[in-house]
Amino acid sequence: MLAVALPFLVGLSRVALGVHYPTDVLVGWIAGIAVVVGISYAQSHVRNENAFHAVIFVLALGGIFYCRTSDYFTALGMMAGFFLAVPFEKKYVNFKETRNPVAVALRMVGGFAVYFGLNTLLKLPFSKEFLEQPVMAAFLVRTVRYAIVVFVMLAVYPMLFGKVIKNDVGIPDGVL
Repeated sequence: MLAVALPFLVGLSRVALGVHYPTDVLVGWIAGIAVVVGISYAQSHVRNENAFHAVIFVLALGGIFYCRTSDYFTALGMMAGFFLAVPFEKKYVNFKETRNPVAVALRMVGGFAVYFGLNTLLKLPFSKEFLEQPVMAAFLVRTVRYAIVVFVMLAVYPMLFGKVIKNDVGIPDGVL
């Protein structure tokens, strides 16, 4: 429900603020629906999930030639990290949900710490001025940084958390 309401409300706000024509917003909504339907259709007909992810990523790479915003390169990095994390997680982690409130709280706190720590650590080799420049080198650093952060958060952190927390908190096997 939220996935439908937010784009609708954002589109209305763009028109109400006078920053887009109604036709711009309408075409954006139609394009969004077409992408969702097209991806859903393609995903239901493709047997190899990794190949599907590779095709989607290659198609998304086309934006490198015309997108010059940090948002695009952030999304590209997040997509790369996600697409790399999925097969790794399935093969080596096999993440399990838990209802144990201690484990949930520790996961959340640890996840925030790992995210902020890793994101900060990956910025250290570069000056703030460089990272804020709208140049391809800075955009590519941003892409790689987000790919690493998402991969670690979705694949490596759950694996390490599952091993560390079982030993330290005494949570039985199979709960995490």
